[in-house]
Amino acid sequence: MQTPVFHVTGVVLAVLLIIQLSLMIGAIQAKDAVDSAEIFLNQLLENTYGTVGARDSQKILDAVTEEYPIIGSYIGVANFSGNDVTNLAESMHETMISYLNSYIWNRVWWILGMIVVACLVVMMFDKRSPTTGKPKHKASLASRKNYDDF
Repeated sequence: MQTPVFHVTGVVLAVLLIIQLSLMIGAIQAKDAVDSAEIFLNQLLENTYGTVGARDSQKILDAVTEEYPIIGSYIGVANFSGNDVTNLAESMHETMISYLNSYIWNRVWWILGMIVVACLVVMMFDKRSPTTGKPKHKASLASRKNYDDF
């Protein structure tokens, strides 16, 4: 029979894993949208020349997040000042992909960490003897069967 700590830890772990996996899946979908956003940016900036300032790069990111809202869930601020407009779409694409990759790996490490902590908590409150693997409490004599009739 499992202890209440085992069940509570399982429920808490399940909720936390659902949250982390939802964030990770969203980041994967945002990563897919970044490829389409690069095409959108190239079309948006097709006849524009010069260098980009901080305010302009934020306006461009706002246009991207308006077209692709899932990207705005993960990337909210952009500062690509000093970049040439002709290379801006490629620079933004590389930066967004890099950020989303690190975000996804952070979720993976959080998930693994939560699983390890949950296992440690369950093992800490386990009521089994470390040498025999049997429960520490002893069964009462009333529950034992007597087979001396043979």
